[in-house]
Amino acid sequence: MSAGAFSLVFVACLGVMLAARLWLSRRQIAHVRAHRAAVPPAFAGRIPDAAHAKAADYTVAKETQGEVETVVDALLLVVLTLGGGLALLLAWTERVDVAPLWRDVLLLAGVAVISGLVGLPFVYLGYWVQGSHKMDYKARFTPLELLRPDGWIRFDRD
Repeated sequence: MSAGAFSLVFVACLGVMLAARLWLSRRQIAHVRAHRAAVPPAFAGRIPDAAHAKAADYTVAKETQGEVETVVDALLLVVLTLGGGLALLLAWTERVDVAPLWRDVLLLAGVAVISGLVGLPFVYLGYWVQGSHKMDYKARFTPLELLRPDGWIRFDRD
């Protein structure tokens, strides 16, 4: 198989994977929104309507962020493969005067660092409950954001 044909197959498979993930995410969001107003019968009486609605809003926000992360990951994959990112890293590691094994380790570390930096905006630290001593350490991470019915807003703890 030629390099051009392989690239086409790669892009087609990546496109199918991306389309499937985004389609499934949209279905999940639509389902959650459609059932936001009613607590499932198995939990009725144990979970307040407001808590259920809040959880649904959170799920939609998290899923929407996941869609953005999925697209960014796919773009990074294209840049590293077809865009020459791996070739550039390989050229850099080839100039380092170490044993071939360590060059490969540097190459993998380079890919890990780039992937980590690109994914850093999507790191989720979990939730924080104001007044909970066990969760107080999370308040030191900034910026803090609150999910309100109209979307995420910045929150100043002081």
